[in-house]
This record gives sequence, C-alpha cells and structure tokens, in this order.
Amino acid sequence: MSMTIQNATTTATAKKFSLGNGLAKATGYVGLAAIAYDAHKLGQVRAGERRREAIADSGLDAYMDSKSLDRPSVLMSKAQNKRFDMEMKGQLFNNVRNFFNSAIGYVKGFGESLVNNVVPLALTTVTILTKGAVSKASAIGLAAYGTVDVAKNCFGVGKNHYLK
Repeated sequence: MSMTIQNATTTATAKKFSLGNGLAKATGYVGLAAIAYDAHKLGQVRAGERRREAIADSGLDAYMDSKSLDRPSVLMSKAQNKRFDMEMKGQLFNNVRNFFNSAIGYVKGFGESLVNNVVPLALTTVTILTKGAVSKASAIGLAAYGTVDVAKNCFGVGKNHYLK
C-alpha cells in the first residue's frame, strides 16, 4: 500500500515540473541577473562620477572663498589659505563627503539603469512570478528582447551609422 502512495506522489511531482516551465524560469533568472549586474555596474560608475564632481566643486568653492574677504584681515586671510590648503590636500571632511556623494551617485545610477531596462525587468518579473502559459510567453518575449538588444547593440544590426 505504501509503495502505491509513494509512486503516485512521485508521478504527481514529475507532472508538475515540465521542461518548458523550467526553461522559462531559467530565462527569467538569467534576465534578472543581467539586469542586476548592469544596474550595479552603472551604479558604481555614477558613484565615481558624483564623487569626483563633488571633489572638483569643493576645490572651486574653497578657492573662491579663499580669495575674498568681507573686510581686510590678515588673520582671516591666513585662515582662508589654511582651509584652502587643507581642502586641496584632502584633509577636510573628504571621507565623509566622498561616502555620501558616492552613495547618492550609486543610487542614482542603479535607478537610472532600472528605468532604462524597464521592459526586460517587467518581462523578467512576470516570468519569475507567474506559472504556465503566461510565464512561458513572457520568457519568449524576454528572449526575443534580449536577442534584438544584443543584435542591435553588439553587432550594429539596424543601427543608423551617421558617419557613412
């Protein structure tokens, strides 16, 4: 009797899993991994850009502040020059400023990438969260989108070449 129940359970489990559903889910997870990787890398790029821009802006601000006084004062002039020197040597709040500017740049870059990849992100989400025909259809759409994207951006298929 227990042998029959075990065979029925194994058969029911085997029927639930099909090759099409497995391929659809795999396609969804590959798409999600690609989107996450792209978003992370763009976030890193934007973090570096934001950090460098803030350093340049702070140097300009320190320079401009060191060249003007409200009233003539040798003491204030020396203090301004000292602040400018510290700013240029990276001794004045650079670690804290770099941390926050990098974090802001990363979040902006990550979000920018997600916005740019909204169609594959939607297809990936539908593929992973649904079952059956809807999951398979969105996986096919995701694969088609990826194929067209690679053909266009990697191989130049369908791109306008403006220098010709």
